[in-house]
Amino acid sequence: MAVRSIKNRETDFEGLLKNKQLEVNSLLEVTQAINNNISSSALFRIYEFILRAQLGIERACVFIKNEDSEVWEAICDYGLEQKYDPIDVKKLLFPITEITLGEKLEDKFIKNFHVVIPVFHKKVPLAYALIGKVERDNPLDEEEIKFIQTITNIISVALENKRLFNQQLKQEGFRREMELAGQMQSLLIPKSLPGNKYFEMSATYKPHSEVGGDYYDVFKLSDDEIAFCIADISGKGIAAALLMSNFQATIRALIYQDFPLTTLVSILNRRIINITGGEKFITFFICIFNSKTKKLKYLNAGHNPPYIMIDDKISGLEEGCTILGMFEQLPDISSGEISIDREAMLLLYTDGLVEQENEANIPFEAGRIMDFVRKNHRKSAEEFKDQLAETLEKYKEDRLYTDDVTILVAKFF
Repeated sequence: MAVRSIKNRETDFEGLLKNKQLEVNSLLEVTQAINNNISSSALFRIYEFILRAQLGIERACVFIKNEDSEVWEAICDYGLEQKYDPIDVKKLLFPITEITLGEKLEDKFIKNFHVVIPVFHKKVPLAYALIGKVERDNPLDEEEIKFIQTITNIISVALENKRLFNQQLKQEGFRREMELAGQMQSLLIPKSLPGNKYFEMSATYKPHSEVGGDYYDVFKLSDDEIAFCIADISGKGIAAALLMSNFQATIRALIYQDFPLTTLVSILNRRIINITGGEKFITFFICIFNSKTKKLKYLNAGHNPPYIMIDDKISGLEEGCTILGMFEQLPDISSGEISIDREAMLLLYTDGLVEQENEANIPFEAGRIMDFVRKNHRKSAEEFKDQLAETLEKYKEDRLYTDDVTILVAKFF
């Protein structure tokens, strides 16, 4: 009798040792597969084989979050008697925070399973394994459930780490792309501005992000004529930077051909339509100053009206047309002309200036800009620009810039 008892204990020990060896081998197989970076579907095929062959589990369903769509889906399901309708994982499974017997839950689908095993990482759910039924008569014991929990945890955490790594790679790639776009955009901004005894210029550009949608440029057409412009492109990022680059190249190809401003702007509009198909818009202001005739010709294509102060009179330069990129043919396009035969201050800016809000959510607005011009138009272009930028900085208080801000100042003598 004693000999038989010893033999039974030896048999039980050998069975336990064999089971533990199988578990170790299974864990080794899974970790090797993870190290080999196999796909999630291939990982769960190994997982299914372990459940079927080693534990005799005839039915299982594992829900995991799709790394691209953030939607929960059954990545491993087998042994179900019929095709089931998609379940609301957040509603049915999120409340389950510990290993729970399926029979204790209300949902009819979950009752098909012996046990529900949730997998969390830093209190964030990664997976839910629904396990049952078993080939043998007796149900899964505590050690077997812990083993399933362990292997499910290893796979789920590995997939989550892979998702986070891929996300980091995408973010790093995006950051490099943004840096490149920012560098490209900086090449479009003039490094220096011209000036002579008839005029002086100053400018500042504060992009809201690494790549903004504002643009300004200056062109010396002859010893007597200079052209300068400002634009605001809808949208931000790489697409805006590429459109801006193309826009600048088109202007530079046209500006020296002595086109009337109405013709130049009409060609620019068609070019934008051809590139964007009406998906992007540009507000644009361009002017040409002749120091011999003292005439300033301009055209405003839906841009914030620049303000010019001559003596004690301030005016907004509004003559022009609608924004570019909206209509294939611009309606009612015209240009304006003013005489600048004495000292004058001209301010060009983008809507980031007037729309910047303070902590009380009150925008800077055009009225404040006009008051500033009236009070400071006697200053040099550099002093005027610096003072306006400082005034805006104080006005916004601790608020972040909500849009790109570009200021271009021309002082005439």
